[in-house]
Amino acid sequence: MPPKRSTGSKISVAAVKRTKSTSESYSSLGSRHAERPSKTVRRDASPVPSNSENEEQEQETLIKKKSQPKPRKKSSQQESSSLKRSNDPNGSTNNSYAVTESSSSNDQQKQKRIRNMMDMSKEEVIAAMQDVQGRFKFLKQLRHTEAETHLGECRAKLEEVTESAENYRRQIEPQLQSALQSQQVLRDINETLNAKVRTLERELRDARKKLEQKEREERIKTKDASIVSVLASPDVTPRSAITISTLHMFENLSGFKITPKDISSRSAKERVPSIWDCEHTGKRGTLRFTLTYSTTSSLVTYSPKIDSKKDAELLQFLPNYLTVDIEFEKEYESKFFWRILNFTNEQA
Repeated sequence: MPPKRSTGSKISVAAVKRTKSTSESYSSLGSRHAERPSKTVRRDASPVPSNSENEEQEQETLIKKKSQPKPRKKSSQQESSSLKRSNDPNGSTNNSYAVTESSSSNDQQKQKRIRNMMDMSKEEVIAAMQDVQGRFKFLKQLRHTEAETHLGECRAKLEEVTESAENYRRQIEPQLQSALQSQQVLRDINETLNAKVRTLERELRDARKKLEQKEREERIKTKDASIVSVLASPDVTPRSAITISTLHMFENLSGFKITPKDISSRSAKERVPSIWDCEHTGKRGTLRFTLTYSTTSSLVTYSPKIDSKKDAELLQFLPNYLTVDIEFEKEYESKFFWRILNFTNEQA
C-alpha cells in the first residue's frame, strides 16, 4: 500500500521550519563576527610590518575561519525528503519543499498581476487583452501550420462537394428510374409495331404475288381470246391459223409469249408480220418488249416496255443495254433470244 500524502506534507513543513532556524543561527553568527572591530593595516606605513601587526593579522584570519560554518551532515529536512522519496509509489524525485516554494511564488505572482490589473485603466486593459489575443493567435499558428490549414480547407471543400453530389444523385435517381421504365415501355411498343409492320409487309407481298398471277392469267385469257377471234376471222387463211397455233404452243412450252400486231390478209398471203409483242417471265421477273422487223433492211429493233413502279425489282438486275432501244441484224436473233432467257432465268 502506498503511503498517505498527509504524512509527507507534515514532514515537509517540519523540514522547512528546521532549515529556517539553522539559516537564522548562521546569519546571527556571521553578524557577530562582522560587528567585532578589526584592526586595519596601514599600507602607507613602513614597508615591513612589525611582529605585533603580524600577530594581529593571524588572529583575524583565525577568527574568520572559526566564523565560517563547518560542513554538516544531512539535516532532518533532507532525511525527511529522502524518506518521502523512498515511500513514494510512483518513484517521483520532486522535492516537496521546492513544490511548496514554487506554489507560493506562483500565488505571489498571481496576486501581483491582479493588483496591476486593478491599477490599470480601461485602455491599458484593452491593450493587454489585444496583446494576449495576439500571443494566443501566434501560438495557434505555431500549433497549426499553413499546410495543415490548407489541407483542412481542401477536406472541407471535398466533403461539401461529395455531399452535394450525393444529394444530386438522390434527386436524379427517381427521374432516371422513371426514364428507364418509360424507355422499356417504348421498346415494347416499338417491338409490337415492328411485328405488325412485318406482318403487313408479308401480307402485301402475298397480295402483290396474287395480283401479278391474276394479271398474268387475265393477259393469257385476253390473248387466247384475241387469237381465237383472229382465227375465227374470215380474213385468216389456214396457213396463218397454223402459224398462230404454233406460236401458242411455243408459248406454253417455253414461257416466251409472242403476239403479232399485224396479221396477213388474203390479199397479201406471203406477207410476214413486222411487229411482235414479246413477254418472258423468269425468276427475276417479267420482261416485256417489242421486236420490229424492217421491210427495207435486215435490221431488227428492240424496244423495251418497262414501268418504273411495277418493274422496280427487275430494274435492279436488268443490264443497261436492255433498258434502251437497240438494233441488231437478223442473224443475231437466236443469240439475243438466249441472252433474254439467261437473264430472266438466273437466280435472283
